[in-house]
Parts: sequence; structure tokens; C-alpha cells
Amino acid sequence: MFEALFEAWTVIFTPTAMAFLTGGVLLGLVLGAIPGLGGVIGLTLLIPFVYDLGPAPAMAMLIGMAAVTTTSDSIPAILFGIPGTVSAQATILDGFPMARRGEAARALGASFSASVIGGILGAVVLFCAIPVVRPLVLEFRSPEFFMLAMLGISMVAVLSRGAVAKGMAAGGIGLMLTCVGQDTLSGTFRYVYDTDYLWEGLPLVAVALGIFAIPELIDLVLAGGRIAGDAAKVGVGDVHGKWRGVRDTLADWAGVLRSSALGVFVGLIPGLGGTVVDWFAYGLAKQTSRNTENFGRGDVRGVIAVDAASNAKEGGALVTTIAFGVPGSVTMALLLSAFQIQGLIPGPLMLTRQLDATLTLVWGLVLANIIGAAICFAFVAWIARVSMIDVKRIFPVLMVIIFLGAFQGRQGMGDLVLLVSFGALGWLMKRGGWPRPPLMLGFILGSKIQESLFLSLERYGADWILEPLPLFLGVLCVISIVAGVFYQPGTGRRAPTQWTAAPRLSLPLALTAFLTVATVFFIAEAWEWEFQARLFPIAIAIPTLGFIAFQLCSDLFTVPAADGGARFADIRPEEAGSRAELVRGAVEAFGWIFGLLAAITVFGFPVALAVFVFSYMLLRGREKWWVAALVTAVLVTLLYTFFDGVLHVIWPEGLLALG
Repeated sequence: MFEALFEAWTVIFTPTAMAFLTGGVLLGLVLGAIPGLGGVIGLTLLIPFVYDLGPAPAMAMLIGMAAVTTTSDSIPAILFGIPGTVSAQATILDGFPMARRGEAARALGASFSASVIGGILGAVVLFCAIPVVRPLVLEFRSPEFFMLAMLGISMVAVLSRGAVAKGMAAGGIGLMLTCVGQDTLSGTFRYVYDTDYLWEGLPLVAVALGIFAIPELIDLVLAGGRIAGDAAKVGVGDVHGKWRGVRDTLADWAGVLRSSALGVFVGLIPGLGGTVVDWFAYGLAKQTSRNTENFGRGDVRGVIAVDAASNAKEGGALVTTIAFGVPGSVTMALLLSAFQIQGLIPGPLMLTRQLDATLTLVWGLVLANIIGAAICFAFVAWIARVSMIDVKRIFPVLMVIIFLGAFQGRQGMGDLVLLVSFGALGWLMKRGGWPRPPLMLGFILGSKIQESLFLSLERYGADWILEPLPLFLGVLCVISIVAGVFYQPGTGRRAPTQWTAAPRLSLPLALTAFLTVATVFFIAEAWEWEFQARLFPIAIAIPTLGFIAFQLCSDLFTVPAADGGARFADIRPEEAGSRAELVRGAVEAFGWIFGLLAAITVFGFPVALAVFVFSYMLLRGREKWWVAALVTAVLVTLLYTFFDGVLHVIWPEGLLALG
């Protein structure tokens, strides 16, 4: 085994293999930093080149690209509150507040160092686990998959303090959203309303960018000034800030190991991977750390935990892909197709006669993480300076990138309509005190939960509930919820809720009332379907309605806590003056967003992007006309060249066919 490992070392260090590895790393860093792209787009772009390459350079290029998207995706998450990929959603919770108080360099330094350690540990586990992992993975049947996913949903209880009902209700709403589209088990079209676009369900990228990215940009505009404020003059220019982040990572070595181990384990489970590992890691870090009151406000341990786990998961995902031919994610599925092109057969052959190619992947994973982190780390001070840009100048650029990222879902206008719709919902949830992470976690896990539940009932009846492993995972679910209700690490037992007989009207009440009506409508729609089609929607909607009803009573008849109420594993909204100023600013910001959507519908993508960027910079950014025109020309040229010339995206032409 070690002799083969040394032979793979000599192969990966040939000039050709290293050149392709470095090229893959550079592409992965770029794609990871652009919201909505990531490893799937990158692998799709690179696989055609695999036909003309040998196994070593081909695997080096692909693994180099796939390994580092979860390193650079923390850059927009920390600086702008926009996840570069779905694996960086939880990085926002503490990374973005750190950037806003002037610690962008420290957050980025901690992120990059945790990423490289997690990635290397994942590669070590891949090397050690290959001979022995098969019995473990084969123990996981549909009941175990179902209970593990339910454990992920139950962890929303520890992601909030004093608002478990809201957390569980938000998770239920996320599960309900996964019911949109054609039910793969019964063939019934659910909640599509004769709209072809909804047949395949809601695209993850548009929902994620809407729920998280747009609300953060809106609040940045409402706050005004620079992204990081005046305090960032010290933070982003501090050359030593990145080294402080490295020291933070090394000091939290136990947390890095825990998070990396969790990342590897989640990567081992097919169907989970990058979509949930960040939330799992964040929940674990909060459960196992002391003095957790700053989590969600800018605690560097939150950044470290998420990024260590996100990079470590690739090692775990490669185990199941190589050993069993079972890809744990879309990225691994594309990598599996590249294996087949190269004549590599997952299973016994890749563990025996083709072991050299397998171990080339191990070395590639190690080197890619080191090279990727080194590149990011070398330029961390310059990257951090981006947070000093005036919000009015960066808003149109980021909004255009978000629209382009969301458009990659299905490359249709429906992606953009959903983006804006969920952006409005996300902003209302943030301002109304509803946590958004549970909703995303429920949306991500919903299809897996539904599939596993039906397979479990069909194959094993109801007896599987009392089997050892599902029962153990179920007990963990209950413990997680109870802990969230009665106790939180670092805060102790919660004070009793104070009720009043006088109804209290507020924005949270209005949002809760809307969600109540929507859930009732959801149940009523499902009631007429056949049993198999309505079982899952009703099974999740009824308890969700119970949580929402409890919250509705709480919003009406409880006295707000003296400390401002519940704290979520989410970003606390910044106050922007009076309520009238807040409403006026939000209406104006959303007006620009809806205007961009309308312009795309009428003129097509390229023309609309140019008009939007130029108009915003001229009217809101107060730039000179020639500066606005120059920035617009450069931006549109770069984006159009990349998306049209390289990715060959088909642009919407608009009603005037100008696209």
C-alpha cells in the first residue's frame, strides 16, 4: 500500500500532472468565489478535455478543481454575506459579522487555514479508510438514511436560543417546499398549477441565493457606507490579521478535528455532502463549545468549524465513489463519469490493479488544498480590502452576479422569478425574526427524507423504527430538540416566558399569520390527492402548522424579552434609522431588483445588465457618467465572454429579442 502511495507521488509530481492540477485549482478558486457556480459547473466544463488526457493529468485537473471550490467560496460569504456555494451558507453566520466590524483578514485567514487542514485530514482518511470502509457504508439502509436526515432537521433546535418553535416551523416549511413538482413515487404533479417550470421542483441555487444573498445586499444598502464600516480601516489593512486567523485555527485544534471528522462522515453518506455539512458542523461547534453567546455575532470558531468540515467532506465522498461506485453528490457523479472515460472502474479494480490511479487522487486532494489555500492566503490582505468598497458601487455588480448565478439552475426566466420571490421572503424573515438556516436545511434534505421514508415503510414496514441504529439516531433527535427548548451551552436554563392578555401587533405577527394561511392552504391542496402523493406533504405540514400556531399565539400574547428576544444562528439585522426610513429604503432597493427582472424580460440578459449597472452607478452611486460607462462595459464584456463564450449559456432574448 505504501509502495503504491510512493509511486503515485512520483506520478502526480510530473510537470504535466502538476500543470493540470494547478490549472484545475485556479479554475476552482474562481468558480467557488462566484455565487451560484462551484464544482458542478467546473467539472461539466472540464470533462470534455478528459478524453485527450492520460489518467494522471486528467484526475489531477478534476480533483484540483473540485477540491478548492469550498476554499474560495468563503470569500463572498465573509465579505458580502453571499455564499459562493451551498457549502458556505453557514460561513456567513460569523464570517460576515467579523468583516463588518473590521476583521475580514482575520476571518479569511482562519477560513483558509481551517480549509487546508480539513482537506488534508480528509485525504488522510481517504487513504486509511479505503480497505475497511465497505462494511460501515453497507450498514446504512433507507431507515438509517431517513433518521440521519431527521437528525439534521432536529439540529435547528440548537441553532437558536429561545425560538425552537420558529426553528422547527421554518424547517417544516423547507420540507414543504420540496413537495413542489412531480412526485417521483406516485407520478402526481404537486403544487405546479399547470406551470411546466415547476414540474422538476424548485432549483436549489435560486432558493439559496434568494434566501441568503439578496437580504444581505438589501441590508447593506440600507446601512449605507462601506461594507465593513470605518472600523475596517484597521481590520482589512492589518497585514497581521490573517496570521491571527491562523493562530485562532491552531488554538481551536480540537474543534478542527471534530469538524473534520464530521465532514468526512457526512461525505461518506450518499446524498448529503456539501448541501448540509456546513449546518451540521456549525450545530456541532455550538453544542460542544464553551461561551457560545457570540456565535452568530462574529465568533471565529464558527468560521473554522464550517470550513474545516466543508473541505474534509471531499475525502469521505471519494471513499464511497471509489470503493462502491456510489457518488455522494452531483460533483462526485460527474467525477465518476470521468473515471469511466479514463477506463477506471470503481470497486475492487480501483482498490487493486488500478490502485495507483486511486492514490493519485489522494495526493491530488492534498496538493490541491495546499495550493488553493496558499494562493488565497497570499492575497488575503488584498481580498479583504474589497470590504472597504462603498456599498453603492458594489451593489449593482453583486446583484448582476447573483442573477447570473441563479440563472444557472435551469437557465430560464423562472429561476430569476424564484430568486426575487425568495429574496423578498428571506428579507421579511430576517426582519421579522424568523431563522432562515432551518428553512434551507429542510429544503435541502426534503427529497432524501421523503424517498427514505417510503422505501423504509415499503421494505421493512414499521418495525425498523425499533432497530438499534435508527432508534439511536431517533433518540439523538429528541435530545437535540429538548436541549434547544430547555438548555443551551454557555447560556444555561432559559427564563420562563411572560404572557399577557393584551394582543401585540408587529411585523413578526404579520409574517407568522401569512405562514399560517400558507400552511393551511398547503394542507387543503394535498387532501384531494391519492394516498401515496399526499402522505408526505400532510405528514410534515400538520406538525409544522402546530409549531406555527404556537408561534402565532406567542407573537400575540407574550412580552418581548429584555435582551431583545431570541438569538438565531443567523445574521442579526442592522437597524437602519426609523421604521419609515427602513420601509422607504427597502422599497427603493427592491424596486431596482424588480426593475432588473423586468428589463431582462423585455430586453434580454446582456442589454438589461448593461442598463441596470450603468443606471444604478449613475443615479444611486453618484458616479460620473464616463466612470459608470467604463465599469459597465468592462463588467458586461467579462461576464458575457465567460458565460456565453466559455460556458455557452443560452441567454433569454426578452420580448424585443435583443439578448
